[in-house]
Amino acid sequence: GAPRASRAYLAVCRQTAAGQFLDIDLARAPLAEVTLWQTLKVAHLKTARYGFSAPLQCGVMLAAGAVPAAGEEALLLQLERLGSRIGVAFQLRDDLIGLFGDAQVTGKPVDSDFLQGRRTFPLVAAWTRASSASSAASNLKTMTSGCSPWGEGGRAPVASAWAQAASVCLMVAAEQGVTSQARVSRSASPSA
Repeated sequence: GAPRASRAYLAVCRQTAAGQFLDIDLARAPLAEVTLWQTLKVAHLKTARYGFSAPLQCGVMLAAGAVPAAGEEALLLQLERLGSRIGVAFQLRDDLIGLFGDAQVTGKPVDSDFLQGRRTFPLVAAWTRASSASSAASNLKTMTSGCSPWGEGGRAPVASAWAQAASVCLMVAAEQGVTSQARVSRSASPSA
């Protein structure tokens, strides 16, 4: 029970640290070099494993005791898959709320990921969908390549680039039917 669960949870903590390192490393990479797969890897390591899969699996290990029960390995594998899917979905929703949510509803600033230069799935998805012929996308590619909002170029030019990135995200969100903060805020509320 407890020793197995402790070992499993410590392994997950190491994976979470690797996810945090990848998240920080991606924030320094030019946006054009970041892939959607990398953003999903961060979501899997930082959110899905630590917050969803591991608690489910460790609960089974604690309930089973020192000797694994028959069929436990299959159950642990199924819980890993379930937790992974729920955790990644949770993170993607959180990223969208971070872009389009209402700070009064969520209790956190909605622009913090942009200001920190985080390469979230919605930002990278918008980037990859942006037309290279689009002047906003072309300007954004030039202005954000290899920089973060706190880069050497000073805050004003980089903040402008992130504002342009937000406009690209809004354009993609509008195509997908996310047209207002109220719509996302309603979906974020407990009654939704």
